[in-house]
Amino acid sequence: MNRTRLMAVATTAILAGGLAGCGVSSAKTTSTKTGSPKAVTITLGGWAAFPSNNVQSMQNFLKPFEKEYPWIHVKYEPVPGNYETELKTQYVAGDAADVVALNNGGQASPFIDAGDVIPLNHFLTASHETVKDFYSGTTSLFTYQHKLYAIPRDEDVLGLFYNKAMFAQAGIKSPPATWSQLETDAKLLTHPKAHVYGIGIDPSESYWEEFVLQAGGSIYNPSTNKMTLNTKAALSGFSYYIDLYRKGYAVQPSQVGATWSGQSFGIGRVAMTIEGGWLISSLAQDWPTIHYAIAPLPKGPVNNDTLTFPVGWAISKSAPDPAAAWDLVNYLTNQGQPAWDAGTEALPTRPTNIHITYFKQHPIWSTLIASLPTAKAWTFPNGFDQYSSTTLDNQTLLAVEGQESPAQALKNLQKAGQQAFQTTASAQ
Repeated sequence: MNRTRLMAVATTAILAGGLAGCGVSSAKTTSTKTGSPKAVTITLGGWAAFPSNNVQSMQNFLKPFEKEYPWIHVKYEPVPGNYETELKTQYVAGDAADVVALNNGGQASPFIDAGDVIPLNHFLTASHETVKDFYSGTTSLFTYQHKLYAIPRDEDVLGLFYNKAMFAQAGIKSPPATWSQLETDAKLLTHPKAHVYGIGIDPSESYWEEFVLQAGGSIYNPSTNKMTLNTKAALSGFSYYIDLYRKGYAVQPSQVGATWSGQSFGIGRVAMTIEGGWLISSLAQDWPTIHYAIAPLPKGPVNNDTLTFPVGWAISKSAPDPAAAWDLVNYLTNQGQPAWDAGTEALPTRPTNIHITYFKQHPIWSTLIASLPTAKAWTFPNGFDQYSSTTLDNQTLLAVEGQESPAQALKNLQKAGQQAFQTTASAQ
């Protein structure tokens, strides 16, 4: 697992990215089978590392599916160790599951490019569905050359968590709606002598990319063959993020005795933080007395877009019965999705599922749900593993700590990213 939901250190983040609930809704899946189906076994692969993602839990979740499709038996085969690495090994050996989970953050593109999974557009059409039935940020992650290679099962987005008691004490009546207000509020909420700061943000790319987006910039172009960090917009967004640290209003988790910014927020060392829905579970479990709310990300020069982190189900090229595998995938992302979302507190990939009972009973999710239509998928092209996992964060930390200027850090990132594109192109 590589930075799933960004928070590999947070147990609840792991839960959010893994198994997701059980049960069915009243929706009906259109089976691709005709006539009298023959008995078939479909293997299903997923992360073994998640505490709730065990065989018994998944089998319980699949019982309604097997009741509706009695000719299809699902055998769940959790993948031990590093999921993406082990899955690559399984595909080379020819023993990968028929249906597999594909992750965000660049962990889907290698399997798509290698031809390990098949396009699913014709299955969608046969089931009288289209990509428009899903939020665009989720389907874009799994789309290559106009073909969809995985059906989004759940997602999560970033929002601004703020401590209502700290805001009231500082005389701040509402959360910041713009970059200017965010900086002003962060300054008012910062008390270095008390080791309390305005905002806690992890010093990594996944936390500054939204500022680049809000300034009208991007990491790379839509064709994913050219870096675009050498623009005024990218520099504007990145510089704003770095300046929050340089001015002393933002703080790294390690500086306040925490391992991630959600913990910094939970222990009361920061008044605001930018995190995803995974923090809701952490706060309820570890810091239940904190009085907080969630606001949309403050608007930059262009927009207040946020990032989304989808996970999808894909069908392996080697699956002996792709039609039966599709019946499973369609069930998991259609009939089963409401219970899937409620079971793990993940956000829906279908607009039709934002009104399920769980979200009505837990309005804390409403702000994050409202940002889903414009959320952009967090991902990187194939061949960017080293760049995204080390180079990006290393350069970010150098800029945060004042060892490089924002302009120099982006220049280095631009150059390294372009080299990654060239290396990938020459290997094809």
